[in-house]
Amino acid sequence: MNRIIKLEQMQHAKVETDRIMEIWNPGHSAAEAALTAAWEGLFDYLKLHPLTELFDLGAISAIIHKLTSSHTRLKSIELRARESLAKIPPLPPSTEEDSLSSLEQKLNLL
Repeated sequence: MNRIIKLEQMQHAKVETDRIMEIWNPGHSAAEAALTAAWEGLFDYLKLHPLTELFDLGAISAIIHKLTSSHTRLKSIELRARESLAKIPPLPPSTEEDSLSSLEQKLNLL
């Protein structure tokens, strides 16, 4: 049961992080998709082409290093966004309702 709650919390954190990243950095999902596509392209290449030359190994190693570095930077940005979100105190549940009610009264909508 506790494990399920943790997984749900992690999923919620991911959804919130994605939402925040789209606000702070609109290209974030595109960057993540491009990185995923690059990894998939590398794996497809490796499946079809045997590495026989030392040059091939060096080139593939450099590509893997760059992809790993990019992934690390992307996840670091996400972590900073999550940490920033955690520092913001949540609004009390009634605050939004009270604000809406107050606004409706000011606009004479009630």
